[in-house]
Amino acid sequence: MPESKRILHVGIDLGTTNTLCAYTDEAGLIQYLRFDSGRPDNPHFLPSAVAFANGKWVVGEPALRLRAAHPTDVFTAFKENMGSEMRHSVGTQSVTAQEAAAEILREVYRQLTRTFPQFDGFHAFVTVPARYDTDQPRIETKEALRTAGFLCDPKHALTDEPIAASIAYGTRLQGNSLILVVDFGGGTFDLSLVHTYAGSSEIGPDRFEPMSWSGDRHLGGDDVDRVLVGLMADQVIKEYNVDLRPEPDSPGYSEKEAAAAVRLRSMALSLKTQLFADGAEEAEIYADLFDDYDLDFTLSLQKYLRAVAPLTQRMRDCIEELYRKGGLSFGETQHVLVVGGMAREVSLQRLLRDLFPDDIITVPDESMYLVVRGAAIAGSNTEIHVDNKAYASVGVLIRNGKDVDVIIREGDTVQSNFRAERSYYPGDEKQWGMHYCVVSFTGDFMPGQYQTIFSTVLQLRNPTLRGLFSGRKPTKVTYGFSEDKLLTAKVELPDGSVSNLTVRL
Repeated sequence: MPESKRILHVGIDLGTTNTLCAYTDEAGLIQYLRFDSGRPDNPHFLPSAVAFANGKWVVGEPALRLRAAHPTDVFTAFKENMGSEMRHSVGTQSVTAQEAAAEILREVYRQLTRTFPQFDGFHAFVTVPARYDTDQPRIETKEALRTAGFLCDPKHALTDEPIAASIAYGTRLQGNSLILVVDFGGGTFDLSLVHTYAGSSEIGPDRFEPMSWSGDRHLGGDDVDRVLVGLMADQVIKEYNVDLRPEPDSPGYSEKEAAAAVRLRSMALSLKTQLFADGAEEAEIYADLFDDYDLDFTLSLQKYLRAVAPLTQRMRDCIEELYRKGGLSFGETQHVLVVGGMAREVSLQRLLRDLFPDDIITVPDESMYLVVRGAAIAGSNTEIHVDNKAYASVGVLIRNGKDVDVIIREGDTVQSNFRAERSYYPGDEKQWGMHYCVVSFTGDFMPGQYQTIFSTVLQLRNPTLRGLFSGRKPTKVTYGFSEDKLLTAKVELPDGSVSNLTVRL
């Protein structure tokens, strides 16, 4: 008998700014993968950056180093475009967000094979933003995993980042709790209200139920950086008469100006580090931007708070929407858990302390590791159960698109044995076809305010046969889910023929 293959289960946080990977060692402890191409100050962080240079793909810190000299050869922040067919120019190549994600995941896989040559394969469990409120970016994330070489269970391949954080934090909880998880990262502001249920496990809850979710896929640390760059650029304009506000790859820059624009953006990290420290009142930075010009910039905390006020208001709106959607009040919250690279951002901290008692707010020291830690725990522990919720309503258009027949309603718990039956009638006996259109939407249905996810014409009669059907016979559709959580539809046409459809939600 051949020996069974050795498979290592890993958790992956595919982040907007950095990607992390965690695993459980032989002693049962969570460890974090070190990357050869990781950040110099912390090799556990693989920059989520891809570049194309000298005829090959470059990933991680080496890709970021190329950006100073060749800004257009580097692609970052692709995560917010997952689920889109948009193509992005990277040097001489053109890639989608999914293809860029696959390159990052290939680097994770390569590092795992270098670090653990004794294993025959790697089974991945990856986290995604809760704000991915349609399944397309979730499906593309799993496809990127497979493309990179990972093994993954279609039924148990990913979970929401806030859920993963609550799993990691759950070891500190007792009994049942309602947790607000705030995940403020480089590109997304992600919120979930999670109800944890204590089971038989002595290490914390083993069932996690999402009660509500909200957030902003286009709000993150990158937006704060743009505010800081704008403030510094205003001073550069006044003192040196050069506008460094456009991105480094923008046309019109000289090589020297593009390099200065890159440096200005790297200075935003130093300003954030100073401003987000406890008790900080101002931040100061001094840098050589041009041969004959040095920027000496000071930013007070109050000026910073005024500058990011529009971002803070967007955060508040998301939090209020979260509780409104869940039918819950702030006072029902037992814990507020803040994670992500921007967890200590000062305007967010002040906002949360305006809304919740200070003693229920926690920003763990390992806040940047909590999501990937939860992914590693969930990926290797089959006893942990996360209720599968529908993040959007799904239905079939009826009455010429004026109404919808809802199959799955937003917020419903969706079981693997889901089944629903429908009958759709033609308008008259002479109708030869029926437009079958599956759509998704959030909130109440509004004509025209939906996303089309599947559209086809069902043939109601066989043109090779003479005559029409007698009477208005229905088309019967039975809905279910495949193993990969894709919506399936068994269609029984009036002539007795049967076809099977798979709807990529």
